Amino acid sequence: MEKWINLSRPEEEINLLSPLTWAYIGDCVYDLYIRTNLVNNTNLKPHKLHMETIKIQAAGYASEGFS
Repeated sequence: MEKWINLSRPEEEINLLSPLTWAYIGDCVYDLYIRTNLVNNTNLKPHKLHMETIKIQAAGYASEGFS
Protein backbone atom coordinates (compact mmCIF):
# COMPACT_ATOMS: atom_id res chain seq x y z
CA MET A 1 0.00 0.00 0.00
CA GLU A 2 2.81 2.40 0.77
CA LYS A 3 3.93 2.09 -2.84
CA TRP A 4 0.60 3.58 -3.93
CA ILE A 5 0.86 6.64 -1.73
CA ASN A 6 3.64 8.99 -2.67
CA LEU A 7 4.07 11.65 -0.02
CA SER A 8 6.04 14.06 -2.14
CA ARG A 9 5.30 17.12 -0.02
CA PRO A 10 7.16 17.92 3.18
CA GLU A 11 5.16 17.45 6.38
CA GLU A 12 5.16 21.20 7.07
CA GLU A 13 3.48 21.86 3.72
CA ILE A 14 0.92 19.09 4.30
CA ASN A 15 0.01 20.64 7.65
CA LEU A 16 -0.75 23.93 5.89
CA LEU A 17 -3.25 22.50 3.42
CA SER A 18 -6.62 24.22 3.18
CA PRO A 19 -9.44 22.96 5.42
CA LEU A 20 -11.44 22.30 2.24
CA THR A 21 -8.67 20.01 1.03
CA TRP A 22 -8.82 18.11 4.32
CA ALA A 23 -12.62 17.92 4.01
CA TYR A 24 -12.20 16.40 0.54
CA ILE A 25 -9.81 13.78 1.92
CA GLY A 26 -12.21 13.10 4.81
CA ASP A 27 -15.08 12.57 2.38
CA CYS A 28 -12.99 10.00 0.51
CA VAL A 29 -12.18 8.14 3.72
CA TYR A 30 -15.85 8.21 4.77
CA ASP A 31 -16.87 6.89 1.35
CA LEU A 32 -14.35 4.06 1.54
CA TYR A 33 -15.53 3.16 5.06
CA ILE A 34 -19.18 2.96 3.93
CA ARG A 35 -18.37 0.93 0.82
CA THR A 36 -16.15 -1.50 2.73
CA ASN A 37 -18.81 -1.96 5.38
CA LEU A 38 -21.51 -2.63 2.77
CA VAL A 39 -19.36 -5.11 0.85
CA ASN A 40 -18.45 -6.97 4.05
CA ASN A 41 -21.99 -7.10 5.44
CA THR A 42 -24.29 -7.47 2.42
CA ASN A 43 -24.62 -9.40 -0.82
CA LEU A 44 -25.81 -6.45 -2.87
CA LYS A 45 -25.07 -6.07 -6.56
CA PRO A 46 -22.77 -3.19 -7.60
CA HIS A 47 -25.54 -0.77 -8.59
CA LYS A 48 -27.40 -1.37 -5.33
CA LEU A 49 -24.12 -0.97 -3.40
CA HIS A 50 -23.67 2.40 -5.07
CA MET A 51 -27.24 3.48 -4.32
CA GLU A 52 -26.96 2.41 -0.66
CA THR A 53 -23.66 4.27 -0.32
CA ILE A 54 -25.26 7.45 -1.64
CA LYS A 55 -28.21 7.02 0.72
CA ILE A 56 -25.95 6.54 3.75
CA GLN A 57 -23.75 9.49 2.82
CA ALA A 58 -26.73 11.77 2.35
CA ALA A 59 -28.16 10.73 5.71
CA GLY A 60 -24.81 11.29 7.41
CA TYR A 61 -24.33 14.74 5.92
CA ALA A 62 -27.93 15.72 6.64
CA SER A 63 -27.58 14.74 10.31
CA GLU A 64 -24.47 16.91 10.65
CA GLY A 65 -26.56 19.95 9.81
CA PHE A 66 -28.98 19.31 12.67
CA SER A 67 -26.50 18.59 15.46
